[in-house]
Amino acid sequence: MKKLFIIAGIVLCLACAGFLYLKKDFLKSRDFKPDNSKAKNLIDLRPSVIAKLQQVVKDGSEGLYILTIGKIDLNVLSSKLDVVDGTISVDTTTLIRLDKLKKLPDDILHIKFHSLHVDGIGITDLLRKNSIEIAGVHFDNPEINIYHKARPYNKEKHQTNDSLTLYQRLMGQMKKIAITAISIDRGKLIVHDMEQHARVTKLNDITIRMNDVRIDSSTQHDSTRFLFAKHAILETNNYLFRTPDS
Repeated sequence: MKKLFIIAGIVLCLACAGFLYLKKDFLKSRDFKPDNSKAKNLIDLRPSVIAKLQQVVKDGSEGLYILTIGKIDLNVLSSKLDVVDGTISVDTTTLIRLDKLKKLPDDILHIKFHSLHVDGIGITDLLRKNSIEIAGVHFDNPEINIYHKARPYNKEKHQTNDSLTLYQRLMGQMKKIAITAISIDRGKLIVHDMEQHARVTKLNDITIRMNDVRIDSSTQHDSTRFLFAKHAILETNNYLFRTPDS
């Protein structure tokens, strides 16, 4: 019985430590104002985590994208994160502003998914700014719409990027991303050519399995990997595209 109390005490201390770390560090930011009125109790961090993730998406895209989340569950002790009914959409006001500033990318995204499950995500992964290590990521029923339009002011940028590795383009300030396994079920990818509105490419019912995904300086030139994965399987059904002459 004494051992049981000791174990319970350790678990309680870990939970409290996790709460304090998240509250003090990850959720602390200038101009960060979560809607805590939606919290079920004083230790319910879900509204704060949602608000923080929304801020990360907004700041990372210069305000171009907005993240909405229907529901989120974060279990610090079991290192699990679940997101239900997520959407990343475009802020049209910012889109117009960035276009005037000649900073709008050629590809605009609209992403929605039914569920995202992350295993093995610890407090350190939430706190680190340049390194993430995760055991598993699973997407269910994601749909990605890409709206492509070549913008003349991006031509010089493309020429510069051609000399960069995919690692250098993706990572920015990040040093390392390591994910043991990634799985995607019932995915859909739709590419819209905005210069030829009739041209739409659709990949339906996509299944992806990727193992040992490692994105860092040691793998940027590794030709034995596919999109940084040591092993990968991609499947799709009902592939549809329109030829140039329709």
